[in-house]
Amino acid sequence: KKLDNTLLLMAIRVNKDSAGVLLVLCIILVGISSVKCLASPSPPTGFTSKASYLSHLSSATPALPKGFTARSTTFTFVPVEAPDLGEAKMSLTLIQPSKPCAWRAALTKNALPGAPIKFMKSLSGEEKCAGVLINNKISNVHPKGLEAIDTLFGELSSLTPPGSTLLPSSTGVIGWSLPVPSMVSSLPSLLSSPPLTPTQLASSYLTTDRYPKLASYSSPSGSLVGTCKGAGMIEPNMGTMLCYLLTDWRLPEGWEETFDCAVEETFNCVSVDGDESTSDQVIMLSSGEGGEVSKEEFGEAMREVCGDLARAIVRNGEGTGHVITVKVVNFPATDKQCRAMGKAVVNSPLVKTAVAGNDPNVGRVAGAVGSWCGREEVEFPDRGTIDVCGVRCYEGGGVVMTQEKEDVIFDRMKGAQFGESTDFPENFNEVLVVIDGGGGEGKGTVWGSDLTKEYVAVNADYRS
Repeated sequence: KKLDNTLLLMAIRVNKDSAGVLLVLCIILVGISSVKCLASPSPPTGFTSKASYLSHLSSATPALPKGFTARSTTFTFVPVEAPDLGEAKMSLTLIQPSKPCAWRAALTKNALPGAPIKFMKSLSGEEKCAGVLINNKISNVHPKGLEAIDTLFGELSSLTPPGSTLLPSSTGVIGWSLPVPSMVSSLPSLLSSPPLTPTQLASSYLTTDRYPKLASYSSPSGSLVGTCKGAGMIEPNMGTMLCYLLTDWRLPEGWEETFDCAVEETFNCVSVDGDESTSDQVIMLSSGEGGEVSKEEFGEAMREVCGDLARAIVRNGEGTGHVITVKVVNFPATDKQCRAMGKAVVNSPLVKTAVAGNDPNVGRVAGAVGSWCGREEVEFPDRGTIDVCGVRCYEGGGVVMTQEKEDVIFDRMKGAQFGESTDFPENFNEVLVVIDGGGGEGKGTVWGSDLTKEYVAVNADYRS
């Protein structure tokens, strides 16, 4: 924007002397604006059908970054631990760079992790990534999980030259063993399957997700494409979802720190149900087949793509009917504390259920904030305020409500509501809570979901 304005001023200054120069500068200005549009397409306000949503994803992100292909296959099996449930369906997906490439991952901190997490923690960190093998339906939290990974990767040893490794990802039921013989039998089908589009990749490994999640950022020198799954068991302490970030940029020095910061400020700021998963991760691969990117632009791209995916996880949460956004600003506390305060609000069952019913019961929000402050011995400033849906609800040390305020909040909650089982995003509205400390450097934003009957139904029947 600063460059655009500079060019505009230059054009005004030379206008008196040369119409030709003015024309050239205007063309340059239009060109710069066009490049910027590649990086920041205007998002839609919502969709009317799944077909329109998938069409948008395909047009917004038509291809993976240079140097990547993805393939997928499906098969059926009978879980050994629960044969009475009958046949279950599993998908195998392989994301593969054209040659082993640089990678980085953020892993769940759950103390009882699955085999994929144990495998990745056992790596030296010097290996290049030859691909990511993903399965859904079973999360591979099993005593023989590492043995299963070794068997599968042994069958795919032709893909891993010396100094490289495949990375495992699993999601689904915790406690079942992987159907290794069926998976091995499906590998030839996987390797011979046609390449996936980004939208097909995003759809290939879902579980209870209602629709695929895909985000991208493009520039003349390359692109960043991200896809993820996650609908329940969402309370990241990295990771609690499966997320794959692919780029062809030649990454700048220190890109690993930029990756870590983006994860902390986006995926670690969402919560659906407060439960941290066992086997999930965020994995980034860089083929290096594009041009160079500055650290500043890479950071912008990471925040944009990861932020879009993080919010999509909440909107696509199991049984979710509202997205709740909590912003803490000007608070005399650390940013980490501010994010924790926000999590206390979005994880409160009383707040969640009130929002689910479009009930402007703002005392529950104040109660959740006060409860967290009391536990953590953080003083809520006398000048502090709380707004819900743009309406001032707490100030001067107490809750201040009127019938008019109740009506406004009800209408705005209703306007942010969407179908709890709809298989496309009907809108991108949010129930916004702003907690203002009135003076301080602390800030943080978190996203959460309401709590509906549909969430209970989905999780009561999850394994079947």
